[in-house]
Amino acid sequence: MFEGKHKNLEQNLNEYLFIEVYAFVLDKLRDYFNTFKTSQKFVQLEDEIRNQERLYEVLVEASLIDN
Repeated sequence: MFEGKHKNLEQNLNEYLFIEVYAFVLDKLRDYFNTFKTSQKFVQLEDEIRNQERLYEVLVEASLIDN
């Protein structure tokens, strides 16, 4: 039974279907990322990145870590 379904699936898959699914997924990811960029979580992430960058600069200036 499984072999029949697998063979049927192989017959229906082709590169055009893959391209369509791939394009759909990319569009959805873009939509979700654009939504994320307007969220509070994104603002928090940006703040955390800035804080980490400042910390890194201070540690380098204090010669506690190598650049």
